[in-house]
Amino acid sequence: MMRRALALLVVAMTVSACGEAAFEGDEIVLGAVVDQTGTQAESSWIQAMQMGIDQMNEALEAEGQNGFRFRLRVQDSENIVAKGVDRSLFLVRDEGARVIVTDTTQVVEGVLSTFYDGDASNDLNVPVQCSSCTSGNLANPAYVDAAGNQLLTDVRRNTGRWMSRTTMTTVPMGNLAHFVAQGHPWASTLVPNRGPSGDLNNDGVIKISVLGSDEPFGQAGTNAVRNNAAGVYGPAGYTFGVEPSSTLIVERVLHPNLGFNDVDFNPIIDRILDNQTECQSCAGGVPTFVDGHEPDYIVMVSFQQFTAGFTETYALSGKKQLPVIHFHTFRQTNTLFRLGSLAEGQVGISHELLNGTGAGTPGGIYREDFRDAYGFAPNFWDTAYYDNAMTFMLAILIAQQQTGSVDVDPALVRDRVQCTSQPATLSYAGSLPWLECPQGAATLITPGVASLRVAVGEIAAGRPIDYDGASGPNDFDVNKNVRTRINHYEVRNGSFVDLDTFECLNAADNRCGR
Repeated sequence: MMRRALALLVVAMTVSACGEAAFEGDEIVLGAVVDQTGTQAESSWIQAMQMGIDQMNEALEAEGQNGFRFRLRVQDSENIVAKGVDRSLFLVRDEGARVIVTDTTQVVEGVLSTFYDGDASNDLNVPVQCSSCTSGNLANPAYVDAAGNQLLTDVRRNTGRWMSRTTMTTVPMGNLAHFVAQGHPWASTLVPNRGPSGDLNNDGVIKISVLGSDEPFGQAGTNAVRNNAAGVYGPAGYTFGVEPSSTLIVERVLHPNLGFNDVDFNPIIDRILDNQTECQSCAGGVPTFVDGHEPDYIVMVSFQQFTAGFTETYALSGKKQLPVIHFHTFRQTNTLFRLGSLAEGQVGISHELLNGTGAGTPGGIYREDFRDAYGFAPNFWDTAYYDNAMTFMLAILIAQQQTGSVDVDPALVRDRVQCTSQPATLSYAGSLPWLECPQGAATLITPGVASLRVAVGEIAAGRPIDYDGASGPNDFDVNKNVRTRINHYEVRNGSFVDLDTFECLNAADNRCGR
């Protein structure tokens, strides 16, 4: 707790010291509603955004653009939807934020709902970017709510284009969790002669228990794991939710989305270890069926505090220890603080930590700048928050150049986010008539003051840029989604170590699925 409190104090001091410097020109406020004390908290996310803003302000000053500066204003979402919405409204109305950076799927869905709920008085009317929202339902133009909820359909379709995100959907992870299970060294210790089938207990059936939080991220993530199992293992005639297959069974269990100290995982562990399958989506509403098989492995899709709590409870339960594959949320530093030695050997899949690590790569530049600024290495998803702030600022600069005004319409900024990355391989083919980006050969831009100075000059001259960010290329597609690489990681000697990389950029690795 002492280390956690110190980390929060560092953030408060950093934002105050770096973000409150006197400036006599105009200020453009970037609002951030980011969990600092709840189930998905990581203090360094704010530091990453602040570093990006400091770098951009330095680049603007060096290029002689002294009329305005960017400033960060922060509110703690606590990963609670109502608080995330209220605090976003506060930043826009009381602090003058021109854009909002949010954190999780459930919070961003709450924030986006203000645009579509029929109440014009609560509309944010500023663009929103999320850095740790990964639901496959988000920014999906084909989404239709099964219960007929038009508000939820509009939010998840991103009908008004208000949202973009610099993190990739978890849908590919639904495939990758199974590939990790097939190839990890634990299999040889459980079943020495096991083949590549995923049948780790050698009972002739692949049974997977998928556990997640009962909220949009957990619901979509567990669905992705469930829906991709048949594609990986390929049993003939397998249909989840109708009847158990003779070769593949997938159980999906959702734990309540309560305060992180309020969930008792002991009875939940019993439910996922037994020889019954909870069939929450089965035809006819059948809640369970007895299949006679225990699971081969468990996949955990939940927020950081919950996945740490589950791991701790399971490890100390005295029950049979099955392999557990975690999603990206496990890979936060707070997990290691809480679990200590219990984290050793835990494995998972996550978005790539850095977009390259060598000198001169976007990730390498960012890592050294972050260490110079704060004295420690970047944490998971710091780069996504940095890139959210950076792409917003670059979009604002492009909008300013096109209008000749410092004070630009937030809707125009919304429509210029995709102009920040224009590689030759990315073509919208006239499908976005509202998108008017600078034309011509784009100049590659990376993190760091030196490259940002180039970006400022190119934008001022009306020329296009291709921002290759710290987290990935940030090549927004027509739905304002991006693709990144995915890492297979393990906790070794108290640190997260990457074991393998899945090349999910442009679907280059067919294991990534869609």
